[in-house]
Amino acid sequence: MTIRAQACMPSDKSSAKAAAGDTHISGMLRVRRMSGQELPAVSMEDIRRVWDLKKSLCQLHGFPICMQELMHNGKTLDNLTLLDAPMDIELVLSAPSTAEQLLAAGKELVKACETGSLEVVRSLLQVGVNKDFQNPDYMQLPRTERHHYVGIAGFTPLIVVAVYGHIEITRLLLEGGANRDAQDKRGFSALMCAAEYGHLEIVRILLEGGADKDLQSKGGVTALMRAVDSGHMEIARLLIEAGANKDTQDEDGHTALMLAAEDGQVQICQLLLEAGANKDLKSLLGTTALMLAVDSCHGETAKLLSAKARRV
Repeated sequence: MTIRAQACMPSDKSSAKAAAGDTHISGMLRVRRMSGQELPAVSMEDIRRVWDLKKSLCQLHGFPICMQELMHNGKTLDNLTLLDAPMDIELVLSAPSTAEQLLAAGKELVKACETGSLEVVRSLLQVGVNKDFQNPDYMQLPRTERHHYVGIAGFTPLIVVAVYGHIEITRLLLEGGANRDAQDKRGFSALMCAAEYGHLEIVRILLEGGADKDLQSKGGVTALMRAVDSGHMEIARLLIEAGANKDTQDEDGHTALMLAAEDGQVQICQLLLEAGANKDLKSLLGTTALMLAVDSCHGETAKLLSAKARRV
C-alpha cells in the first residue's frame, strides 16, 4: 500500500512558522492500495508528524498503529519525523513479532476494546495478537453510582468490552475463543463487570457463551451480587433464570439478598425471595437480611422480609 502526499509546499508565511516550530503541510494525503484502489483522502490540517498520520490512518481505516511502518525512499520514518514537505510515503502493515511489539499490540487491543474500535480489534485478532492479553498498566474505570475504581490492572480485552458495553466486539472476541472467565487483579470477570455496569445484552451473550455464572472474585463477589448491588433488576433476573446460586456468600458472609436489603431494594428482594433465596443466612457479624434492612431504616424492605418470615 502506498500513500502519496499531495500537498502545498510551505509558503513564505508557513516558512516563518516553521522557524517557530509550527511546521506542517496543508492539503490532502491520498492513500492508494497496491491494487490501485484509492481510499478517502486524509486531511493534513492536523497532521504534523508521522505519529499523527499513523493515528489518522488508524481512525479512518482501522489500521492498528502497532502494525504500521511508514517508509520514505526505503527508510523507516521515526514517529517524530516532521511531515513538512510533499513526499511519497509507503505504508507497510506487519504482524507484531518481538516481545516489545507484542506488548504494544496487546495494549492497543485493550485500548481498541475500550473505545469500541471494531476494525482495529478485528485486524489485531487476525494477525494473532493474544485475545486474552492482560494489561499490566493500571486503568481508570468509569464511575458507577456506588463505586469509583482507581488504578486497576489485569484487564483482558473481554473484561474491557464488558465494562464499556461494546456488543459486537464482545461477540468477536468470544467467536475468536477468548477466555470468558478470565479475571482481573480483583478477581472480577467479564460477566461480573457487565452485570455491574448494567449491560444486559452482554450478560446474555456471556451466559449463552458458557461464562461461569457463579465465579467469585477474590472477595467472594459473584455476578449476581454485582447486579444486585448496582440495582440492575433485569440482569439479576436473567442470572437467576440462568441458574445462578442465590445464596453464595462473600468474604464478609453477605449474600445478594443481604445487599439488596441493606440498600432498600424492595423489588430485587422480592425477586430473590420468590426465587427461593435463604432469608435466614447470617453474615460473619451475625446479621440477617432483615436486620440489615431494619438497621438501614428501610421499612418497606423490612416489612417484606418480616411478612415472608411469618408465612414460612
